[in-house]
Amino acid sequence: MIGVANLPPEHLAGWALQELYMAAAGGADLAAIAPEASREARDLMFKTCADVDASVNGKILPERIYFFMGTSSGLLAPGHDPFRADRLDYAGILAAELRALHHRRNLNSRGFPLLRDARSRDAWAKPFSEVANVQ
Repeated sequence: MIGVANLPPEHLAGWALQELYMAAAGGADLAAIAPEASREARDLMFKTCADVDASVNGKILPERIYFFMGTSSGLLAPGHDPFRADRLDYAGILAAELRALHHRRNLNSRGFPLLRDARSRDAWAKPFSEVANVQ
């Protein structure tokens, strides 16, 4: 089993943003429910931006990471927010990008064995028109 300590920052940040998105999407006022935890989470999001940026190694622009993490942290701020819907979208987008990057790296590090196997068996060798006509 892989422990959290062994996971790369982009993967952890992706899941944290997804969890934040899911909690906030239901309309919960997270700052009212847990004010101290919300403040700590906002601070942690800011502090981890540099680690996430270093981890993605230029695959996502630093400005994008900092902006999306910053806007997403607003979901943890107290009070009415006229930009809540936008913040949810930014959190969802960055979460998906970070998780996709992590999974692409995993596949790449293993050499895409499933894809290689499918190609070696000529799974994609037939023209699409022949495959589509099979009933």
